[in-house]
Amino acid sequence: MEGIVNKENGVIDTLFYQKPLSDVLRILIPLYVTYIIFALGMFLVFIPRHESHLLDQKKETIRQLTNSAVSLLADYESRISQGEMTREGARQKAVDRIRNLRYGLQGKDYFWINDMHPFMIMHPFKPDLEGEDLSRLRDSAGNYPFVEMVHTVKESGEGYVNYHWQWKDMPEKIVPKMSYVKGFAPWDWILGTGIYMDDITKEITAITRQLILIFAGMLFLVILMSFYISRQVVRIDQKKNLAEKARQLNEDGLRRSEERYRLLAENSTDVIWILQTDNLELSYASPAIENLLGYGAEEFMQLNISTYMGEASLKKIKEVIAAELGQEGDPDAAPDRMRSLELEMFKKDGTAVWVEIVARFLRNENSSPDRILGTSRDITHRIHLEHRIKQAQKMEALGTLAGGIAHDFNNILSSIIGFTELAKLDLSDNSEALGSLEQVMTAGLRARDLVQHILTFSRKADVHHQVIKIVPLVKECLKFIKASAPPDIDISKKIMEKEVMVLADPTQIHQMIMNLLTNAVHAMKETGGTLDVTIKSVVIHTDEIMQNQNISPGRYVQILISDTGCGIPGALKEKIFEPFFTTKRRGEGTGMGLSTVYGIVKDLKGDISVYSEPGTGTTFQVLVPEKKAGADQETTLTRAALITGKGSILVVDDEPSIVAWTSKVLAKLGYAVAGVSGGQEALDMLAQKPDGFDLVITDLAMPKMDGLALAHQINRICPDIPIILCTGFSEGLKTDLFENYNITAMIMKPMIASELSAIVNEALKKSRQKEQTQ
Repeated sequence: MEGIVNKENGVIDTLFYQKPLSDVLRILIPLYVTYIIFALGMFLVFIPRHESHLLDQKKETIRQLTNSAVSLLADYESRISQGEMTREGARQKAVDRIRNLRYGLQGKDYFWINDMHPFMIMHPFKPDLEGEDLSRLRDSAGNYPFVEMVHTVKESGEGYVNYHWQWKDMPEKIVPKMSYVKGFAPWDWILGTGIYMDDITKEITAITRQLILIFAGMLFLVILMSFYISRQVVRIDQKKNLAEKARQLNEDGLRRSEERYRLLAENSTDVIWILQTDNLELSYASPAIENLLGYGAEEFMQLNISTYMGEASLKKIKEVIAAELGQEGDPDAAPDRMRSLELEMFKKDGTAVWVEIVARFLRNENSSPDRILGTSRDITHRIHLEHRIKQAQKMEALGTLAGGIAHDFNNILSSIIGFTELAKLDLSDNSEALGSLEQVMTAGLRARDLVQHILTFSRKADVHHQVIKIVPLVKECLKFIKASAPPDIDISKKIMEKEVMVLADPTQIHQMIMNLLTNAVHAMKETGGTLDVTIKSVVIHTDEIMQNQNISPGRYVQILISDTGCGIPGALKEKIFEPFFTTKRRGEGTGMGLSTVYGIVKDLKGDISVYSEPGTGTTFQVLVPEKKAGADQETTLTRAALITGKGSILVVDDEPSIVAWTSKVLAKLGYAVAGVSGGQEALDMLAQKPDGFDLVITDLAMPKMDGLALAHQINRICPDIPIILCTGFSEGLKTDLFENYNITAMIMKPMIASELSAIVNEALKKSRQKEQTQ
């Protein structure tokens, strides 16, 4: 055997050395020339260009980082203009935040701030320079970098500056550096960050070393390849045989690859399918279709597409296919472009399911699209989740709207309620006028409760639950609705238990009942009919929970409100509890009534359902957990009597009408009152008479100087005077601030005289007790 091998090698060597040198050179010269050209191109073209590109990239990076930091300053400036922060506080916040900003591989690259003088405002690694004049600070090359920064910002607003500086947090190491600086005009600041040129040099050096090693290795490979190629000239026949064997191996690999793809298609949880574009018939569907729609793969391919696809989805598919085919003549359209869309499909049992489809064209030998390859995935859960998110966004928008109007609306109600109470005090002998004014007062208080409920529903105010009798509230609502309903609507009530109790906010219950009754009356406005209200106590057992999936077993108060009106179409039943959804004409409804009811019921851990037939009528069933009678139950909130007193009071509010009625009410109660419409006027009056007032009542939201700022100033002038804070919207107001501002109490607008008199009396009492103890 050894002899045969030696003989073979000898023949090969003889053939190799007998070949003319020119034949060998014709093979080797192109190889070595290619190597040399490639090497020169890498070292003479690629590395310099890469170095330039790397520098440009790092310059762009620090430019973007600086712009991001400047945008942070712009955000603080915006908050200053909106009155959320003081300028000094905003600057300090900005300095503290930018001081801690780091980036880079080692997390030591930083930002600094100086002004246009220049004075150093902040430098995280050179705190000794903060507050120092930088106009005479020179680098190791004799340049004045910070003067150049000021010049650059003045000339262009932003730009790059080259100088020498310490290496990050190593003062002893001075290296070349390039920085990008940008001015922030509102604060007269210059903000910058930089790159060290040594970073680029080290990176290029490292790349060069790697390339040298690579090309050394390549040279070694080229030498080996030279010998190898030369020997292959002799072994050409052997190479042909090896090529044939390689072809066979490739065919085997292709068969194995096809097998793998078949296994993937058959075991994928997503459905893989092929659809013919001409007749919309399936030529392939993977077994996963059974999990998605309940059909077997063979059964599914025999179905017409309209069997499992609704009209809207089928129309959408046809439109997308037509649009994609229309792009075939467009040279910019990618031949392998993908399209995704969401469709509603139907399972074998008729259940609807939402499916996400991702598809592309398959092409024939002429590169024309004749089939569609796609995958289908069940996204029903995601669609439902998105729907809930949209609902949450609607509620967030409602909360923003409610918070925005609460203050102004409560100011208006304050004037209505306040002057109504003054008129009642002046007309003590006119019982008919007093009755009318009492109706105005009641409506005003209901409006106040409505604003509070909107804030509560949108999570802008707290709810105060208590055990209450629900029947008196329902009767009160029926009395109101009867007075305003058309005469051809009959109202009847069936109260099975009169003493049923629930744990709820009385205002919420009133709002819930009024909304349901108002909807019922509106449904019968054109034709008349009968409005039935039934209240009884029911017990929900465990086996009944499937019908009321959102509640637990137990005893509930059942409220049934039925009308014989127009009814609700089946397609709209799922939308009636959505915020802002309404079928009423413009001016007849806001779409908030039933969504408010839904929110109240869910907050009480109850359930609401509706049964309706078009042309027959509608019945709403409300189930609220029943509570046993206790000592703390209440049914209505009564207004307390007015409390008289003595003392000098200063009233501050930017609404002149509120100042007027508050002053008059307090004056009738026996107090000496002075009223002003601004914080500065109040401070001027207190400065003239520091001992002239026993109490200050101030609004919270006022222009130029709000109530808290005024309280802070009052404490400096008259530190012992108690302060009452009035507001129509208290979200975000922390009561732990009151002690710091000497605020004795807070009263919500719109105020009524009895609440005002009680809080004023209590504040003055506490102040006098404090004086006596001192």
